[in-house]
Amino acid sequence: MTQLVLQPLAGAESRVPDDATPLPRPDAPFAFQALGLWLDPATDADNIDHIRALRDVMGPWTLDTALPNFVAEDDSAARLRASYGEDNYRRLVEVKDRWDPDNVFHVNKNIPPSGA
Repeated sequence: MTQLVLQPLAGAESRVPDDATPLPRPDAPFAFQALGLWLDPATDADNIDHIRALRDVMGPWTLDTALPNFVAEDDSAARLRASYGEDNYRRLVEVKDRWDPDNVFHVNKNIPPSGA
């Protein structure tokens, strides 16, 4: 099963100053996510190809960055960094340096401390 999810990006969230949170707010009315769900592992390749094709078809209407929680596990660290923006990413590294310098919390979309 494939779903195209459209998430509105307006309302109270859009009234928060840009530097008040580490999460960027793209200049777009909606975020979209292509979701694929299937049960048979034998169909992984076909289903992944289908989802990537949907992503590619939507490409002309997308921005160069993604919301951090929409960055796929196989995307590069540079894409995650770009999703936050340089200033926000730098601030998050500072937080990581202070509160998790040993990178204990490193699962999923990790922001490593500056010493890692």
